[in-house]
Amino acid sequence: MKIDANSIKQIFESTPKYNPQEFLYQTGAILLDEFSDIKLIGQIERPEGEETYRVFQKYLSKILKFYFNDKFNPHFFEFKEARAVIALYFVWTGIFDYGEDRGKELWPHIFEGLGCCHNTNLSSPSGQLFLKCLEENQLEQFSDIPTNFKYVTPILLHGLIPDIHMNKFIEEYILTEFENIKARYETGESVIRRWKNEPKLSTQPKPIEYFIKYGQPINAELIERFWHMLLNWKDAKHGEWWHWSIPKYMFDAFEKHSDKKFNINRDILKKKEHTGRPVILFDFERSDIPFIQIPSQKIKERNSTIIINYRSCIRNSTPSTSKHEIGVPIIIAGQSYSNSEELPVFPSRIWEIGIQDSSGFNKIISIENSFKFPNANNNIPVFLFNSNSNKLVKYNENTTIPNNLLIVFPQNASVKLKNGEQFTEEIQLSGEWREWKYFNCSVNKSTTIQYSGPDIFFNTNIEENFKFNTLDSVNVKPEIKCKNEVPGWMR
Repeated sequence: MKIDANSIKQIFESTPKYNPQEFLYQTGAILLDEFSDIKLIGQIERPEGEETYRVFQKYLSKILKFYFNDKFNPHFFEFKEARAVIALYFVWTGIFDYGEDRGKELWPHIFEGLGCCHNTNLSSPSGQLFLKCLEENQLEQFSDIPTNFKYVTPILLHGLIPDIHMNKFIEEYILTEFENIKARYETGESVIRRWKNEPKLSTQPKPIEYFIKYGQPINAELIERFWHMLLNWKDAKHGEWWHWSIPKYMFDAFEKHSDKKFNINRDILKKKEHTGRPVILFDFERSDIPFIQIPSQKIKERNSTIIINYRSCIRNSTPSTSKHEIGVPIIIAGQSYSNSEELPVFPSRIWEIGIQDSSGFNKIISIENSFKFPNANNNIPVFLFNSNSNKLVKYNENTTIPNNLLIVFPQNASVKLKNGEQFTEEIQLSGEWREWKYFNCSVNKSTTIQYSGPDIFFNTNIEENFKFNTLDSVNVKPEIKCKNEVPGWMR
């Protein structure tokens, strides 16, 4: 989950001069893929720290200069990829350019960082862009935020606590809390409730204040992850910061205080945890069939079960279910968590994942695969996986498909590429997927997929030709909204 300065530069340099909007499509497609298994935009790592943000800001402002004079236009970001790009820019601006010593207003930093004049009338429509991005990507929306704080506060919360305030947060909250002997009997939620009522909260920098007041449930989860890290610190491999499921800059800030002594007497936990939502993957180096990766989940009871419901299964319209016992839970600050799991999945249109306990079925998420492709008269039983990230591509008519794909289709079907490149032979799958096969390939804007085989219900044979909206198929004629003269960087 990272975007580095060199990748941003490469996308910019490969962007056609006649169509700078493609920078937004290509960068946005990468972000949408990352959004599929995170809760916070700020979880996307910046390998070079602030320099990553500055490079991103530089090239984004050059792209937008082609369309804008000096006035930011929210209506320009009307497609999903563009909203993902501008949402990331908003969050990173909140992390690096917002603060008491840099100006307490966020919107002037956002607009002026792109070479545009600050216009208070544009704050609301720009904030709506951000909220739409959260909603359409199922990112955290922080339901406790008051309506008068509904734009700037979620932007700041998606950046967690900016680097500039992290040491203060560690020293005044995290370390103080862990030195409190009563803290061992509390959960992250109870700690947050207590912090809200402490007088010192009103004296904190706004990002810290907002994080504590409005950041549920992320703030409580973060406290528990710090707690888990502290308990395991003696046995930790400190260079492997990702094991703690917190951003690297938070780990680095915590590590500066790691020589302190703490009044804690608890058994050391030796479990790894992960954040994010369940995601379906096909990584043939780890498994010979697709599987679902389910991060650690809060559980209420020891004897709980992970349930996967399969709806509208291809071979049979009757829903089916698989069950997996959770086993011994992880206990963190009094709260029980399941272990992270990687479980096989069956072919299906919808996978509904949840946890079953004595209270019933508690759904975590539904993952849907669409079999409807452009220009095809029938739904086609084909699964697409991103060859780079190994994730299932949840296709719809607005989805931009990555150029490198792994295509899964029925054993008795034929899939041919016209103007595409097939990298591997067809390989038969096993187990519940034994009547399916796959190959790796590269597709582009001129590639036609020729399918011949059973329909979605395996009742009759069909023949279909269709194309994807690939990263290089974007051909939007730019509407020149700047001066008649083409900017110097485009010459």
